[in-house]
Amino acid sequence: MKVYGPREIADLLDMQSSTLRKYSVLLESYGYEIERNSRGHRFYRDKDIMTLRSVITCMDSGVTLDESVKQVVKHKGDNGYRHDISNDTDQYSSDMQEIKGMVQQQSDLIHELTKRLDEQQKYIDESLIERDRQLTNTMHELLEDKKQLAEHKDNRGFIARLFNINK
Repeated sequence: MKVYGPREIADLLDMQSSTLRKYSVLLESYGYEIERNSRGHRFYRDKDIMTLRSVITCMDSGVTLDESVKQVVKHKGDNGYRHDISNDTDQYSSDMQEIKGMVQQQSDLIHELTKRLDEQQKYIDESLIERDRQLTNTMHELLEDKKQLAEHKDNRGFIARLFNINK
């Protein structure tokens, strides 16, 4: 069984060393035994990590630190730590199901948004094609009108046109 120092535990549990010390002192005040070396420094084992994680989990659910420690220590049996792992497993399973549901919802939303973007792009493309077609038709009509005007252009002078005199 591996032995951990306070700094390793603090890093592992993502807390300050002073917070770990506070939790450890409170656990010890309720009868939980954390082992010490010959110099009196605490060292932690896997069972202590599980205990501390249980305290943190209780606190995350809205229970005060003092009440969390009391509840966790209450589960300590005569021959050592007796943490109910099935509760943690159920909680993790429940959390995983919730996360899977959220991922599925996000995936569905992304799919719907992608579909809407594709529809918008299709509308834009069709609109551009129609605009280009109308523009081309208008240009052809203008060219035809210009040709017709050029064919019918009367080169007679003003007076000839006024009195309708043919050349």
